[in-house]
Amino acid sequence: MSEGEGQLAGSLWSIASLLWAEFRASERGGVLLPLVVLRRLDCQMEADVFDRALEDSHTAAETLLDWVRQLPEEIGHVFNGFDLGGILRRLGIVGLLYPILRQFRDLDLHPARVADDLMGETFAELIDRFSAAQHDTAGEWFTPADINSLIAELVLLGSDTGEPRGPIRIYDPVCGMGGTLAAVRARLTGQAVRLYGQEINTGARAMCSASLLMAGLDPAAIAPGNCLSDNRYSAETFDFLTAHPPAGVEWKRISDAVQKEATERGFAGRFGAGLPRVSDSSLLFVQHLVAHMKPREAGGSRAVIVVNGSPLVNGAAGSGESQIRRWIVESGLLEGIIALPGGLFTHTALPFFLLVLSTQSPSDRSEVVFLDARGRGTTLRKLVGDKRQYFTDGEVTEIADCYRRACLGDDGRDPSEGPTVRRLKASEFGYQRVQIDQPLRLRFQVTPQAVAQLQESSVLQRYPAGEDLLSAFGGFVGRAWTTKAAFEDYVGAGLLTAGCEQPPERVWSAVVKAASVVDPGGEVQRDISGSVIADPDLRSYDRVPLGEDVAAFLRREVLSGSPMAWIDAATVKIGYEVPRHLLMETRWHGELGPLSRVARLVTKRTLPRDSRHSRPLLTATGLSAEKAADLPDAAEADRPLGLCADGDIVGYPGRWRLLPSGFGEALTTLNVLRPYVGGRTLCEWLNAMGRDRTGPLTSLSMDTPVPVEAIKSPAFASLIEESDSSRAELIRLTRSLFPEFPNIFKRPTEDLAGLQQAMQSKAAEAHLLGELVQPLSDPVWRAELSYPFHVAGLSRQYRTAHLVDVRKEALLKLGESLARSLGVIALAIMIQRGEEFSPTLANPFTRGAGATFGTWTTLLSNFLRSGDVPELPVFESMRGPHGALSILQKIKNQRNASGHAFGVRPAHERDAEVRSLEPIVVAALESLPWLARLHWDLIEHCGYIDPGYILQGRRLRGSHPEWEPLDEEYHQQLAPHRIYLRGPLLAASIDLTPVASVSICDVCNQRELFLINKAKVSGGRVAQLTLRSDKDHEVLHDLS
Repeated sequence: MSEGEGQLAGSLWSIASLLWAEFRASERGGVLLPLVVLRRLDCQMEADVFDRALEDSHTAAETLLDWVRQLPEEIGHVFNGFDLGGILRRLGIVGLLYPILRQFRDLDLHPARVADDLMGETFAELIDRFSAAQHDTAGEWFTPADINSLIAELVLLGSDTGEPRGPIRIYDPVCGMGGTLAAVRARLTGQAVRLYGQEINTGARAMCSASLLMAGLDPAAIAPGNCLSDNRYSAETFDFLTAHPPAGVEWKRISDAVQKEATERGFAGRFGAGLPRVSDSSLLFVQHLVAHMKPREAGGSRAVIVVNGSPLVNGAAGSGESQIRRWIVESGLLEGIIALPGGLFTHTALPFFLLVLSTQSPSDRSEVVFLDARGRGTTLRKLVGDKRQYFTDGEVTEIADCYRRACLGDDGRDPSEGPTVRRLKASEFGYQRVQIDQPLRLRFQVTPQAVAQLQESSVLQRYPAGEDLLSAFGGFVGRAWTTKAAFEDYVGAGLLTAGCEQPPERVWSAVVKAASVVDPGGEVQRDISGSVIADPDLRSYDRVPLGEDVAAFLRREVLSGSPMAWIDAATVKIGYEVPRHLLMETRWHGELGPLSRVARLVTKRTLPRDSRHSRPLLTATGLSAEKAADLPDAAEADRPLGLCADGDIVGYPGRWRLLPSGFGEALTTLNVLRPYVGGRTLCEWLNAMGRDRTGPLTSLSMDTPVPVEAIKSPAFASLIEESDSSRAELIRLTRSLFPEFPNIFKRPTEDLAGLQQAMQSKAAEAHLLGELVQPLSDPVWRAELSYPFHVAGLSRQYRTAHLVDVRKEALLKLGESLARSLGVIALAIMIQRGEEFSPTLANPFTRGAGATFGTWTTLLSNFLRSGDVPELPVFESMRGPHGALSILQKIKNQRNASGHAFGVRPAHERDAEVRSLEPIVVAALESLPWLARLHWDLIEHCGYIDPGYILQGRRLRGSHPEWEPLDEEYHQQLAPHRIYLRGPLLAASIDLTPVASVSICDVCNQRELFLINKAKVSGGRVAQLTLRSDKDHEVLHDLS
């Protein structure tokens, strides 16, 4: 944002402060924006309508509305969409119309003073502020500014936007409030640009049209209606296209129009490639964009569309979705896919993807770029709806630049830097879906259950001689046969002997079915033509890569375990989707193997009523039951059922449960996995993948990849058990803090006044609890409450700072305090390893004025490079391009860069510097949550008890200078008047002496925590240390 734009937007938005008492925050922008448009037009046309309106407060509203009615229709619809009349009436009712109009009258928005470009950018900024305040409803029509910036960078990538040319045509068929169009236009400075769009929502269309009007463009270019059923630009093509359609919205109401176009026009229309299921219209919007792209021979176009994971994978081979994806890939339209992290949008926390389409390259495109940007994103200190993170300008540039280099085939970058990139061959999107069948093997036995099953058969019930046949069939109870022929001969003869006629074929089939028992060692069943009958319970499906011979796959992967299995060539179907392992949010870098290696799927069967009676039934609603005995009876469940028991994993994708010990046995309609090993870890993995809506576990397959090594590890299972215990304790505490507030009408004996008083009390209590837990959502506040004292104190200093220069200095000191605290830990470990503070270790602290930010980052880098850290294994997580050390080095570099700036800099530049620095420091805090579990304990007394010791002292955490008392038992004797690092993450306690101490500060006259800053070496040994507090006060320690 330019300084002029920021000042103008601030002046306009400040008028909204008059609305504070009468309008909610989400309403104020809706009042402000149409009046901005009105004042701009008033100044532009020199109509003085605001002056005339202020001449008489009683007729002010009508004066404005009369003038608006005289405007051209393409402008008038903007004010209709805003409901200007309703806004003016409400302002008049609350007595704010005259003050608001007077404020606007004093603003000069004439184009001679405020150019179209500045006015357009300012209005876009106001829309962003309005949408942020209205995130609960505006999110469906609004794309956050950081995503718009990324879309604009990607859609214009490789285009020569510097040389002026003919008007550039930009189109968005679901333009919402117009933020994406504005972002693309802002990057085409010096170019003639025309914006086009369509929007179904009246209010959002008015906002977008107003944005164009403020920028000096044609507001009529934003057409009304649903672009899928009422395409207002059907004959047009455009240079650049963008879209953020609503995710997962059905198109049932417009299905007639869409299906008609698909049937009658085919590829001459928009939907020739196929139609997706009516529950999700995303791929219709993709085809709509393609239809409006210029053909390659006319120079081509580029398009970017925002989608969730569903249209990338949903739809089996041969389905409409699969056929659309196949057409996009095989036509060379798909240039790339960018995976975004979750929590970027205000109305949903789900992760999304950007599809980049292009007709500017050859149709035989051999590769598609897949860029994983889910490791990027900066945490917001305050949530905006569901938006918990955003892309900084630097991250937008980094992602776009990485994508550009990937498209050019440039592998010159360090693979450890930047987002992960893969270039996929077109064939990697395709697969052959094969159906693998195995023979049905049966033996035959007449049991009471078989008699009951035949009795319940509708075929028998309609057979006139059914009762006689059933009676005769019951006489064979206890008999068994190994072949079907033997069964039919014996039972057929027995029925004739009993006086029963030979039953019709359909009745005889019911008799055979009732006596059939599936048996892996039984007789292979064949039909009348001699062909082997497939067992439907053993039928499975698999995927064979495109180009691979299906018969070879069968021999290699199937026949060794199932020698009689076969694949019917007629069942093979071609499917296309984005490889699912790429879409998984949870990325596992260890060995992955098939689910079948660690568990088997329990087969579900249809059981007769007698077999179900008096047996518990587990369904989704009872999945949390602790005992099978607490479940309802399964007698009425006529669906296929499986048997589950203790140790089984039961559920469905997104919700799995490991049945506890002592659960017992139950029948269930749910999926049942019987683990060979590591049931707890497997259940945790399945639930993690099920919550990943874009991952491969939205449906159950025994070929699903799982982390075999982790599942087989008992130590890993123990960690999960510990995590579960902590989670359960957190839930218990939360429920005790936030009991369910009663319904006001559950106190019928009280009068209205009593009910009001009770609810006021409850509302006050809820407000208080909300304020108490608010710090938990802010990483800086969490650090202030739970991190070691130096970090906590400086976190508070930053959180409470208001002046921009103070905030910047506090941020830099906070970053350095993290490096210093971590460096002290590393230094203490090295001292402990060498059993002394050697001159070599002290050398970095003997130079100049003492330790700098660079001293600490260099020490940490050398320490981590030297090998593993068995004393504190979690310390090793600081390694890598996204680890804490890398983030701290970024803070140090930014500090050095700002330190070399000369002169007095404008306020907006200093504020921008703080905005760019804050997310880096917050990211550093968030990358080190384990610091809260490392206790810096000042031991004042250590007494012997049987067995062990009692420790008394202070725990040096949080920002309060008094520190919290320490009084607990410990297995190890510790020396008093020293600081020890203790906690569950450590193999043993670590003595921080002499590089950390608590002493009386001569300046503050109170106890302070001091950390090493300088060292003096004399006679080949460390003779003296200078330690510094977080207030930069110093104390000397003589080690001689």
